[in-house]
Amino acid sequence: MAVPRNAPCPCGSGKKFKLCHGTTRSEDHAYARREAALEEARELALLFPFLRPRGRRLLAHADRAAAGLGDGEGPPEELVEGLASRVGDRERRRLVASYARLCPDPWAGLVRDLGDHELAKRLIVEGAVRAAIAERRIPPRRMLSAVETADDILGCPETALPFLLAPQYVWTVLEASCVLEALDWSEARTEHELRALDELASAWTTRVHQDRVRALARHIRRRLPIDGFPRTSRLLAEGAAEVERDAEFVHEVASTLLVLYVRRLAAFDTALPLAG
Repeated sequence: MAVPRNAPCPCGSGKKFKLCHGTTRSEDHAYARREAALEEARELALLFPFLRPRGRRLLAHADRAAAGLGDGEGPPEELVEGLASRVGDRERRRLVASYARLCPDPWAGLVRDLGDHELAKRLIVEGAVRAAIAERRIPPRRMLSAVETADDILGCPETALPFLLAPQYVWTVLEASCVLEALDWSEARTEHELRALDELASAWTTRVHQDRVRALARHIRRRLPIDGFPRTSRLLAEGAAEVERDAEFVHEVASTLLVLYVRRLAAFDTALPLAG
C-alpha cells in the first residue's frame, strides 16, 4: 500500500514522506532536505525558550501583535519579518550563537541543508520573534473552556496555571528529553515511577525556569479578564499574583510543567528532536 505523501515517513525520521523517502532522485532529496530545514528553522525557537529577542520596544510590538491575533491565528509573515528587521546585529549574533553553542551539530546540519548560512541566521531571528509573539497570547479557547467548566481538579490556581501555560515556553525540548531518558519506565506507569518523575523535575528546576514562569504569568495577567471566561480569569489572576509573591509556588509550577512536557513526549514516543 502506498504511503500518503503527507503521512510520517516509515523510516522513523519524523518528517513527512514527501520530504524524506518519498523522493527518489538526488536533486529531489536535496530539495526535500532544504524544505525540511526551512520548516525546522522556522519552528526552532518554539522548542528553545532562550531563543527570544531582547529589547523593550521590540517586545512591546510583539505584545501588541499578540493582543491582535484571534484564536488559532498566527502572526502575518510580513509582521514577523518587519519586527525581525528591527533586531540589531549584536542581538542577531547572540541569538544564533546561543543555539549554535548548545546544538553545534544540528546547527551545522541546518546550514548545510539550507545551503545558505545567512538564510539560516535570518530564519533563527524570525523564529525568535514569532515565538515571542506566541508566548504572549492568551491560551487557546478550548483550554480556557476546559478550566471554566471543569470540576475541582482545575478549580485552583495550583492546577489551572500549569494547565494553561505551555511547557515548551519554560523548558527546552532537550531538557524534557534528557529527563525522559533518565527514567526507567514500564509500559504501565507505576506510582513509584511517577514519583521519580516528580522528583527529577523538581531537581532540574532552576531560577531560569522560574523566571520564565514569572514572565509568562505577567503576559497572561495583562490579558485579563478574558471575555466569556470569568472563573478562568479569576484563577489566572490569583495564580499570577501568587507567582509574584511566592518562590515556592513558582518552583512548583515550573516543575509541574516539566512533568507535563516529559509525559507528552512519552505519550507520543518522541525521539530526541534536533539533538543530532
